[in-house]
Amino acid sequence: MKEYKNILKKVTFMSIGVLFLAYSLSHAKEYIYIFSHNGKFLKLDPYSLDFIDLGNLWWLNLYEIERVIQDGKKKQILLMTSKFNNDEDMGKNKVSTFDFLSESHKGDLYLSKTIKSPDENYFINDVLLSHGGGKAVISLDSGGEGKKKSLVIDLDNYSISGIIEHFNASRSSCFSLDGSILYSPLYGNSKEIEYVRLDGKDGIVYKISYEKIGDKEIKSMMPVVCKDGILLIRENAKSPLYELPLTLFFYDMQSEKVISKIHIDFDGMFYVLSNGKLLINEKKYIPNEMPDGSVIGIRSKSVGRLHLYDIGTGSKIASIPVHEEGEIVGISSDAINVYYFSSNILSRIDLQNHTVVKEQKVPFMKVKLAFYRTD
Repeated sequence: MKEYKNILKKVTFMSIGVLFLAYSLSHAKEYIYIFSHNGKFLKLDPYSLDFIDLGNLWWLNLYEIERVIQDGKKKQILLMTSKFNNDEDMGKNKVSTFDFLSESHKGDLYLSKTIKSPDENYFINDVLLSHGGGKAVISLDSGGEGKKKSLVIDLDNYSISGIIEHFNASRSSCFSLDGSILYSPLYGNSKEIEYVRLDGKDGIVYKISYEKIGDKEIKSMMPVVCKDGILLIRENAKSPLYELPLTLFFYDMQSEKVISKIHIDFDGMFYVLSNGKLLINEKKYIPNEMPDGSVIGIRSKSVGRLHLYDIGTGSKIASIPVHEEGEIVGISSDAINVYYFSSNILSRIDLQNHTVVKEQKVPFMKVKLAFYRTD
C-alpha cells in the first residue's frame, strides 16, 4: 500500500476532481476512483480510504470531465467530457465525447470505446443509463438554437437503436423501475413531465401534468429529483422559491399519485436512496446583493448537517454533523455508505450508524458531484 506522502509527491494536480465508486470485475472488490479535470486520477479503498494507485488518462488532457457514471452490467466507467473550440460561441463550438473505461486484468484503466455526437450541429448534453446498464440515452443539444433530441444506445454493441426527436434526457430525468420508460420533468411553470417508452418503436413523447396534487392546486412548486419512476416535488410556503417551510411530495409517475410527503423547515440538496430513504445536505440560500441594493442570483452554502428521513412514514431518522461547505459526491448501491467532500477532505459516512467513520485528505481542492450506479 503506498503511503499518502509518497503518492502526493507524484501527484502534481490540485484541481477540480470527480469521485466515482466502481466495482472491479477482476478482483470482485470495490474501489473508489477520484478523477481530476484533466484525466489524472487516484484509486482508493472504499472503506479505509487508503490510497491504492494513481494514473493518468492522457487523452483527456484538453477535455473537462463533466460526469462520471458506471455501467453496472459490464462494470465499465463512463466519462462524459467536453471542451470548447473557442471562447466566442461556447454553445455551437462545444465538443463532447462519451468515453467507456474498462479495467484490465491487472486493474489498470484503459479506453475501450468513445461515442461522439453523430451530428456536428449538436453536442452531447447529458447521458443516462437504464437499469442493468443495457441501454444508454444520450441527450443532444444544438446550443443557442434550442433544438434537442436523444439517442438510445445499445451498450452490447454500442450501436444507435433509436432516435427520440424533441426530447431532452438530463440528470433530472430517470427510468421507471423496470427500465422501460424514461421520464423527464420540465422546469419553469409547466408542471409537466415528458416521457417516452423505450420498449416501443413509435418514438412518441407523452406528457403527464401534476397541476394538482390530489385535490390541491399548488402554485409554487418545482421538481427536484427523480429516481426509479418516483419524482420528488417541492412546494414552497411562499413565492418565490427558497422560502421556508417546505413540503416535499413523492409522486409516482406511473400511477400519477402521491405516495407520501415530508415537511421540513430547512432547504438543501436532496437524494432519494435505493432503500426508501431521503438524504438531505442542508444548505442556506443567500441572495447575491449588489452595491446598489439589487439582487443578482442566489448562492448556496452548506451548513454542515445531513438529514436522513424515511420516505414511507415521513419521519426523521437522524441528523449527522459534517464539515461545512461540502457536497455529497457518492452513495453506495446499498445506501449504507455516503461519501462527502469538503475542501480537500473526503469523508465516509455510515448511514446505518449515522456517523462519520473515516476521513482522508486527498490532493484536490474541489470535487464535482458524480453519479454512482451499480447492479
